[in-house]
Amino acid sequence: MRSSKTNFELKLANTIKVFQIIQKHPNITRKQLQSLSALSWGSISTITSDLIKNGILLERAQNITHLGRTPKYLTICSENKLTLGIDINITALTFALCDLGGKILQSETIQIRPFAREKILAAIETYVKKYQAHFPGLRMIALSVQGKIDAARGVSLHIPNALDWENVPLKDLLQEKFGLPVYLFHDPDCLLTSTLFRIKTNEDIKNCAVLRLGDGIGLSLLINGEIYRGHRDLGLEIEHTIIDPNGFPCDCGQRGCLEMYCSLHGLLSQYNQGQERKINQKELLELAQQREKRAMNLMHKLAKYLAQAVINLVSIIAPEFLFIDGELIQYKELFEDEFRRLLPAFPATTVILSNFSQESPAVGAVLNGVALCLEEILFSAN
Repeated sequence: MRSSKTNFELKLANTIKVFQIIQKHPNITRKQLQSLSALSWGSISTITSDLIKNGILLERAQNITHLGRTPKYLTICSENKLTLGIDINITALTFALCDLGGKILQSETIQIRPFAREKILAAIETYVKKYQAHFPGLRMIALSVQGKIDAARGVSLHIPNALDWENVPLKDLLQEKFGLPVYLFHDPDCLLTSTLFRIKTNEDIKNCAVLRLGDGIGLSLLINGEIYRGHRDLGLEIEHTIIDPNGFPCDCGQRGCLEMYCSLHGLLSQYNQGQERKINQKELLELAQQREKRAMNLMHKLAKYLAQAVINLVSIIAPEFLFIDGELIQYKELFEDEFRRLLPAFPATTVILSNFSQESPAVGAVLNGVALCLEEILFSAN
C-alpha cells in the first residue's frame, strides 16, 4: 500500500525526528541516532549530512586512547540560528541566548524598580541591541511573559502589579526595531517546556502540571502530550481561585485568593498590613530565614494553602507529575517539610519541588519558539 505522504513530507517528518533526538541527546553518534530513531542507515546519513551542510549540526571526533576507528559525535551548532529568550517577570528580567538545542551561551538577570512600561521596554532594547551586535547568528526573539497574553497578536495584555502595562504590543515593537521574528508565550508554559526538556524523558510524560510560585502564581498543564492554553490562548488563572472565602483581600476584589497565601506579592501584602515600617520581598525572606515569628507564620500558611491547592489540582486533573517551581522555591526549606506532611499519599501523582533556575522560563521560550518554526529553521538553507 502506497504512503499518502509525499517524499518531502516524509523527509520533513524524519528530519524533525532526528533533530529532536539530537536536541535531547547532544553528542550522539549516528549509530546511536539510528537506534533511537528506528530509521534506516541511509536516511540517517542523508539527513545528518544535510543538517551539517545547512549549519545546524556539527560533527566532532571524540578523543580516545584505545586503538580503532574514532567515533564521531553529532551536536547542535552554537554559532548559527541563535535565539534570545527573555523572561519578562515582575521579579526580574532574564535574558538567555541559546542555540537550537536550548544550550545557554550567555545569560544575565536584571531587576527593574519600579517595574514600569518605559523602563522595561528601554531595558529590553538595550540588551537586545547588545546581543545583536555581539552575536551575528541571532535569528529570533522568544518571550516568556507573566500575566495575560494574546499570543496570536503578540500582545502582553496585563502583568499584575506592573505600572502602565496594559495591551503592550511587544511583537510589533520588537520586530519593527530589530528586524527579527518575535514570539510570545505564557511564562508557566515556558517553565513546563524547560522542565520536561531538562529531565530528558518528556516522551514518556503525557500528563503533568507546573506551578510557578514567584511574585504571582502561574499554572501550566500538559494534557495527552499537549500544553493546554485555554480559550484564545489566555492561559490559566489558578492564582485567583479562592482557597479561603473569608481570607485576606486580594487586589482582584475577591477574598482568600491562592495568590495572597502562596506568592511573594501576597505574603508581603499580609506581612506589611498594619505595620508602620513597610519591608520588601527580600527583607521578608531574610526574616523568614532568621525564623522571625511573623514571617514564619506566613510560611506556615503557605505550606497549608499550597497543600490544599495541590490536593485540588490532583483531584481534578490526576497528573503523572506535578512540578512546583519558581522564585519562591529557592526558599523551600522554610515550608517544604510542613507542606509534605499535609499531603496525602497520591496513588498516581508524584509531587516534585524543583530546583528553580532563573533562566528556565527564558530557555523554555527559546524551545517553544524553535518548535514553532522548526520546519522553516531546518529547511531555510534550501
